[in-house]
Amino acid sequence: MTADREGLADRLDVFINALLPHWPARQGAVALLHADGSVEAWGFGEADASPDRLFQVGSITKSFVSVVVHQCVDEGLLSLDDDITTLLPWADLGAGGRPTRVRDLLAHTTGLILGGDGVPDEGLQLWWLRDLERSADPAPHFHYSNVGYMLLGLAVEAVTGRSFDEVVSERVLTPLGMVRSRGCTPDFDAMLMAEGTWPVNRSVPWRPGEPIERAVWLPTTATDGCVLSSARELAAFARLLLGDGSVDGVRLLSPESMSSITSPAAPEGETIVALRGLADVTMSRYGLGVNVEEIGGHHCVTHGGGMIGFQTFLLVDRTAGVAAVGFTNANGNFPLGQVIARAAHALLLDPDAALPAPSDAVALPEFAEGWLGTFISDADPEPTIDVSRASATTLTLRSSCGDGTLTRVWSGRFVCDVPGLRTFHWDAVDDGWTHGPHRFRATAGQTVPRVHSDVVGTYRSHTAWYPWLRVVEREGALFLAAPGGVEAPESEEPLVSVSEGAWRIGADEWLPERLVRGPVVNGRAVSVLRDGVPYSRTEERITGA
Repeated sequence: MTADREGLADRLDVFINALLPHWPARQGAVALLHADGSVEAWGFGEADASPDRLFQVGSITKSFVSVVVHQCVDEGLLSLDDDITTLLPWADLGAGGRPTRVRDLLAHTTGLILGGDGVPDEGLQLWWLRDLERSADPAPHFHYSNVGYMLLGLAVEAVTGRSFDEVVSERVLTPLGMVRSRGCTPDFDAMLMAEGTWPVNRSVPWRPGEPIERAVWLPTTATDGCVLSSARELAAFARLLLGDGSVDGVRLLSPESMSSITSPAAPEGETIVALRGLADVTMSRYGLGVNVEEIGGHHCVTHGGGMIGFQTFLLVDRTAGVAAVGFTNANGNFPLGQVIARAAHALLLDPDAALPAPSDAVALPEFAEGWLGTFISDADPEPTIDVSRASATTLTLRSSCGDGTLTRVWSGRFVCDVPGLRTFHWDAVDDGWTHGPHRFRATAGQTVPRVHSDVVGTYRSHTAWYPWLRVVEREGALFLAAPGGVEAPESEEPLVSVSEGAWRIGADEWLPERLVRGPVVNGRAVSVLRDGVPYSRTEERITGA
């Protein structure tokens, strides 16, 4: 190993361990694939961390699904232009029989919902689709859909006559030497795994430094996120994505299929967590199973994975011939693995690259003057807050509820440590702040008639993916807010009425997600359905806010 490479690993390890106090994770692993084909891998954090420990890779599974689908294409078992309902005749996907091609499922451009995570297995989630909304807009929009990849996994099983676990093990894992990796996550594998974690209090936004605990273990065979692997073995999969479909003289895919996977297909792509001071991501468009990015002029493909208790990321630079893997035991909505992999990629390209400060690693806008000063809410009662600068990542907040700190987190949103002011994220806007039902301005705003909707309130569900949601009224409109969760939105989403007692989640007219009001008792809805998943109203006093 050269001195430069020794220094690279040391610098990255120091950076990673300095990151951990700012994120809800205890351990993880990293693997670096160098241009000469050699791999460096190590664990970080707790003493038992290892690059050979198995993690749930989450949605990186989708890249494995795409490889297997393209192998079936190469063999004439199916076509990218096949309608999924010809492969799965029982599937009813709504939207008046709108065609659903295999290639569109791979690209997340079918208009299907993100997922119906109220049940743990794919069969019922996919059956429910006939009763749920789907975008009828024929224009292709990138809208990430886990259920789409569940359908693809079942299509592979239909054309091969074998389970996806068997197919991906025989066709991908074994040829690549990924001997410990698995094509599903059975219950008995929990003892072989790294221990996943999540925040102790999941009813309010997590603040850096707050406690985390062991997360619930969720075995799965659903092909949106069922693969188990280690950081070291995932580097072997990265070697496949670097080339033309052949590894060490063994051809797994035709060059045409590899080009299909790694070329942009959707009009947009996944949200990028960019790091301060490093090369800009100038393009992000989803391909057929990977996100296709241009980073500093290099053609790269990436994929993240979020599971209950695990967050992972794979970055493959097809121009430079290098790759980085970041595995963490943070809950899946905290993209620590992505931060690690992007920092590793920068060092692979330039061992002397200047990494950002771990406490302020994500590239976010500087604090604006419009965020500072005294602000009054137009909600009843009308609290007043005073906000001043404290550090590069924190602001001081003074209010009638108490004084404390607003800390900016990776998403650009803020979290507060004042009891009574931590139920919701704080969002900075041009001339003030929003916080749940409050819109804070430097001067009193124009009075807007209240909605007084019977759906306003706090709701919870047994789904570990998205356990809490709140519906708030602000300035005459309704919003859905979630404190966290792997499948929960990172930002507040407007609720747009589409019929009596039903709202679209999000502003864009083509979005398929819906919130539907349940029974109303004494002027308050006792439940809501989020894309078929039931939530019951609960009292705010039990949330620990």
